[in-house]
Amino acid sequence: MPERGYGVCSVFQFALSAVGLYVLPLVLADIGVIGMYLILAAAAVLAMPLFKSVLTRGPAVESSDPVIEIHMLLRPAAILAMLGIGLYEAANTMHFTYAERIGVSFGLADHRVGEILGIATVVGMPAAFGVVWLGNRCCDLLPIMAALLLSIAALVLLIFSTGQGSYTLAMCALGIAWAFGLPYFQSVEARLDPGGSVVVAGGFFTSGGGALGPAVAAMLVGGQGYAGVLLAAIIVYVVVAALMTVCLRLVTRH
Repeated sequence: MPERGYGVCSVFQFALSAVGLYVLPLVLADIGVIGMYLILAAAAVLAMPLFKSVLTRGPAVESSDPVIEIHMLLRPAAILAMLGIGLYEAANTMHFTYAERIGVSFGLADHRVGEILGIATVVGMPAAFGVVWLGNRCCDLLPIMAALLLSIAALVLLIFSTGQGSYTLAMCALGIAWAFGLPYFQSVEARLDPGGSVVVAGGFFTSGGGALGPAVAAMLVGGQGYAGVLLAAIIVYVVVAALMTVCLRLVTRH
């Protein structure tokens, strides 16, 4: 069950992110920006032996003919899955890029916004662990739709509400949705090709979406505040829902 493996990965990802969000504001004044980047570089170096361990101890996968791999990537279900996860990442980064500024526009102090974003990261951990428990008991489509609907509801709350309570609730909901939904997107890719080609290609789409989201968001920010950014993210989530519905129907059919 690949979604459980991705769920475990998300648990550790959100746990380490929460630690970073808590510690960084406490030490940034002392270490400066250069010190922060040196810590990130050191963390990357420390991670290298772990990757070697995964590659040597993981299950052996038979290499496939490159022509077969390309054929797998060009299947309609694979294309829809990669577009889906890419647009999902684009929508996520569109609103998370301005998450801090939205909080400030609600009248919250910078340090309070940081605390709320840290809390939102922490509450994502149980959601990611929920993926480990749930697995694929109710297929992949229902968890994906639940994550998308929760994200849309949170953005609607940000559009029509102001204040600390609304901001905190919306950020926590978005953190939960991201932590719970992403492993299932990755699971769909893994099921399409156990050899990993679709997952690797999906990583390219994810990176592209992560770059596209903030770029589009920057063009939508205007005198009306951040409502345009949030509305655009909602529209993208709806498109993702349609793509993944068709994708999983194709997977089920075959």
